[in-house]
Amino acid sequence: MASGRKLPPKSREQQVEVLPDAERIYRLFHAAVVSMDQDLADLERREAWEESHRLTDQNMNADPAEWDLYAGLLEAAGSGDGEYALDQLQNVRHYLHRRGVELVEYSDQNREWFDVMPAEQDGRLRPALVCGGKVLKRGLAGLGTH
Repeated sequence: MASGRKLPPKSREQQVEVLPDAERIYRLFHAAVVSMDQDLADLERREAWEESHRLTDQNMNADPAEWDLYAGLLEAAGSGDGEYALDQLQNVRHYLHRRGVELVEYSDQNREWFDVMPAEQDGRLRPALVCGGKVLKRGLAGLGTH
C-alpha cells in the first residue's frame, strides 16, 4: 500500500429477503375483526335502547283521550256488554277527528274511496278513513241489486 494507489471501496450492498409472518398477520386481522364485531354489537344495543326509550316517551306523551278509548274498549270487551261497547266506539269518531282523520260516508261523489259489494239495500257498511284528501283506509258500501 505504499504505492499510493486507492483501492476500490468495498461493496456495502446487502440482500434482504422479507418473509411475511402469516401467524402474526392472522392475529392482527382477527383482532381487528373481533373489535369491529364488538363495536357493531355495542352500536346495535345502544340503538335498541334509544328506540325503546323513544317509544316509551311517545307513549307517555300520548293523548289521555286515546288511553281512555283503549281502556273503555277493553273494559267493554271484558264485560261482554254490547251497549257499553257501542258507546265506547262513538268515541272513536271524536278521537280520529282530533287527529285530522275524517270518517266519510258513501256517496256518488266519493265512490272511488269505497269497495262495493252487492247488498239487498244501498248503504254504507264501513266509512272511509280520510286525512287531508288522502284515503287511509277504503270504506265498504253495499249496493242493492234492484
